[in-house]
Amino acid sequence: MAQHDVKKQAADDHSDRGFFYFLERILERFIFESRWFLLPLFLGLIGALAMFSMHFMYLVYKFSINIFSYEKNELLFNMLTFVDKVLVGGLIIMVIIGGYENSVSMLRIKDQDRKLAWLGKLDASTLKIKLATSIVSISSVHLLKIFLEVGAHTEKELIWTSLIHFLMVITALILTFMDMLSSHDLTPGQTGNGDDH
Repeated sequence: MAQHDVKKQAADDHSDRGFFYFLERILERFIFESRWFLLPLFLGLIGALAMFSMHFMYLVYKFSINIFSYEKNELLFNMLTFVDKVLVGGLIIMVIIGGYENSVSMLRIKDQDRKLAWLGKLDASTLKIKLATSIVSISSVHLLKIFLEVGAHTEKELIWTSLIHFLMVITALILTFMDMLSSHDLTPGQTGNGDDH
């Protein structure tokens, strides 16, 4: 009788473990598939980029019809505005493609001639550094635009803008340094392995 009770208890325990294992698998699958909730965000960024491009073309149109009326500084200011917007567009593309590949699914591009050089090579750390350096580039262009119109800004605005840009540069340098430390191979005994022949 006691042996029968032991077998029954073992069967119940096995049944409980089977149920919780099944429940765990379902929850893990749901958590893993939840990454697809990011897809509308990336589609929204694509839509925003399309509207951003249309606004860029409108600015180019306005620039072209007034090209002969601009002063030297105004001409340079407008060109810097275009550069600024191109950098922002590149940043958005990097976030869309790199973020999708790192968080949702791999992009399977069969045509190697059309494949981007960095496609499939951006992990989370590399993407973070590229974003930081892109933001620093955008900030540099923005800072230069401000100094071209230095008379239209107060001294306090110039100081704060320069300080923010400096902090962005420091942040990008720190991220790069941390990535170098994390990717550096610290495995002992790798040097001198070929000296035992």
